[in-house]
Amino acid sequence: MRRTLIIVLAATLAAMIAPPESVVAMSAGNCDAGTQKSMHVIVTRASTTYDAVAGDAYAFMLHPCTPGGKYSFPAVLPANIQGSGATQIVQAGYLKCWRAGGAMCGQNVPSDGKIHFVITGADNCSGCFQKADAWAGLPILGHRYRFRVTSTSTTWTYCIRDLTDDLPYKCEPGGQAATWTAGNQVWWGTETRNTASLMGPKDPQAIVMTYMQYSKTADPNWTVTTDSTIAKSGVPHPGAYHNFLFDNDYNNDGLESHTD
Repeated sequence: MRRTLIIVLAATLAAMIAPPESVVAMSAGNCDAGTQKSMHVIVTRASTTYDAVAGDAYAFMLHPCTPGGKYSFPAVLPANIQGSGATQIVQAGYLKCWRAGGAMCGQNVPSDGKIHFVITGADNCSGCFQKADAWAGLPILGHRYRFRVTSTSTTWTYCIRDLTDDLPYKCEPGGQAATWTAGNQVWWGTETRNTASLMGPKDPQAIVMTYMQYSKTADPNWTVTTDSTIAKSGVPHPGAYHNFLFDNDYNNDGLESHTD
């Protein structure tokens, strides 16, 4: 999970229907036959100072490549703030880890066939993510969740809310100590990390990310992004990977990402 160099690719989609909860079987490829650290799809907003970010995403099963690859953990990341330093990043979302021999991903995410909520374990350690099972539980497939990261002068606070069941936010107790508190970029995105891994299929389980919000240091009010740039980074970009910006209205501008 690194700073992304951008190649612009934009499209619009007229309407989106909330995805159903059914599960579709997919088969990922062999990690070693894929390209490592590739296929990031990001919606970005930059060139100002941000201290909070939030975004919604449906929880769907992800499909990592066959164990053996270091980057076998596709992820959905609806809340990210990037700092000015190369390793400065805070993130919240979910991923599925599948490593050879049962090795963990990040700090402690198990290779157990499940998707897990994850957050950044330290704000100056890119890729040092950790599971949020202890305070957020496990994602329920088909449910829509809101992920939020906010800062004070000393602390990052990570929160997750189940919107489908209309539950209150669950937040990491005590938060995490901050070594920086304002970033110069916010983004929302999906990452396969390896071209042999898969996102969900277009119908009915495309990854849908909506209500992408941010707060600027100079303006504490939340703003929903209504015109952003969609970016695809890492090479190559297999034709089976698709992503669109859709623009229904103020509350529903977002990202759709899927694999054929």
